[in-house]
Amino acid sequence: MRPIRRKLEEPDLSNRTCNGDLVLGKQLVMGTEAMLRCQYEQLRVVEALDVPGLRTPNTFALLPAKRLLLIEFVAGKTIETLAWTSEDLVPACSFAGRTLARLELARAESIGPIPVEMIKRDLATAQWRLSRREKEILGSALEKLAGADVRIGHVYYDYKPANLIYQNERFLFLIDPPDIPWRGAHLWDYACFRSSMRRQLWRISLRRPHDRHRRAIVRRSLVAFEQAYLNTCTNGHPKPHLFAAAVRLFELQRNAVLMTMQKAKVSLARQRHPVARDNRFGNLLANRLTLPLLQIERRWLFRQLARELS
Repeated sequence: MRPIRRKLEEPDLSNRTCNGDLVLGKQLVMGTEAMLRCQYEQLRVVEALDVPGLRTPNTFALLPAKRLLLIEFVAGKTIETLAWTSEDLVPACSFAGRTLARLELARAESIGPIPVEMIKRDLATAQWRLSRREKEILGSALEKLAGADVRIGHVYYDYKPANLIYQNERFLFLIDPPDIPWRGAHLWDYACFRSSMRRQLWRISLRRPHDRHRRAIVRRSLVAFEQAYLNTCTNGHPKPHLFAAAVRLFELQRNAVLMTMQKAKVSLARQRHPVARDNRFGNLLANRLTLPLLQIERRWLFRQLARELS
């Protein structure tokens, strides 16, 4: 449940349908036809689940020869944008938590133990330099959570604020579908959203150190997301006394995956690799600055995990 390599996309806002709808062309710069087809199918599969309030962009055409997917352009602001600009962030995050819970319940296949071996592999791939104390905390967490049951099934993988468009207080559009079908513990998507929002909070703190009001809104939004999620998922997987620690473990796993990806982006850009030209991996300086932020987050997660295990 962990892509170390991700596709590259170049959006191309191109044309309109006969109804006047804007069409967005998403082209894979580096990828395969199978990856493009997976994106197309994922949008259709999620829409077919008919989760209340959840929408995906309409798909108009799949052009495998050109590695191009034509989809509806969805107007509105992402939750990531709302984090910086709007009072609507709290109801948007509450909507996102409730919607995620409904999506997971619709896609649940079984109840099974947390995949600790897979998590270990991801943490090892990140090549972290853990202190002795951090190693002890991790070992204790893996031992305690090895028998914890979670919902298992297909995960969206990138259920994060940047991929969620909140529209008219009625709908949540899920965009940027995965290019590989991922299956694993549903808590991954929960951890993905929460850790992404937390990094937005930290970025706001760095860029707007005196904006206490905005930081308070983001903190309330995190609480609203969790409460809406838990109030909708009432069957207790994992058990309430293990929930917080289990989420931290998945947040650590995601931190490891992102750390590995960021290191690869920086390395390819430094080597002037053809796939990294024209800032296709984003700004090199921004990618380099993300690494210490992820390291700070890792240390913070270990401290939180230690408290939740005590």
